[in-house]
Amino acid sequence: MKHYLFLFLVFGIFSALPVYAQPAQPVGAAPKIVMIDTAAFFDEKSGITRILTAAKNLTAEFAGKKSELQQMSARVQQVEKEVAAFRDNVTKGIPFDERAATAKVEELDRLKREGKFREDEYNALLQKRQTQIVGPEYSAALKVLDEYVNSKGYGMVFDVSKDQNRMLMFATAQYDITKDFITFYNARPPTAINSVPK
Repeated sequence: MKHYLFLFLVFGIFSALPVYAQPAQPVGAAPKIVMIDTAAFFDEKSGITRILTAAKNLTAEFAGKKSELQQMSARVQQVEKEVAAFRDNVTKGIPFDERAATAKVEELDRLKREGKFREDEYNALLQKRQTQIVGPEYSAALKVLDEYVNSKGYGMVFDVSKDQNRMLMFATAQYDITKDFITFYNARPPTAINSVPK
């Protein structure tokens, strides 16, 4: 599930800015620079509850379609084995029904074409629904992050998630605000999250 959720970020359906620039610090004050891993928002055990709930709803919505694709894939594998058996007979010089072999090869080609079409259709619909279902929750988290960063007085926040350009090469754990922000976000009532200015 974690890998599945991480695909949302990998495919760029949502975009988190790698650096959040904040208001200028007082003269003479060193800017507070911290890091966050926005991919952790999708972690099953410690991620943002509202994002995870939306993602689970999306998974449930597509469970039937995913099962159909899996069944079709299993059928393709079975027919591939049958075609391989015919080819093996040819190699070994064992008599076989040529018409049946030709029909089996044609069936395999048809199944592969149909499978590719259904898979493309599934992925396009899944991407659209990800944007509609999970996208608003992710966007809300980024808006609250902006509020959180301002309230803490941080000068810059680097996003160190794997899908971002890792500009920050090293930082100790004391600079990582990921867990603190997720705890902060999950503790907020939905009304407070929905009232964040857009």
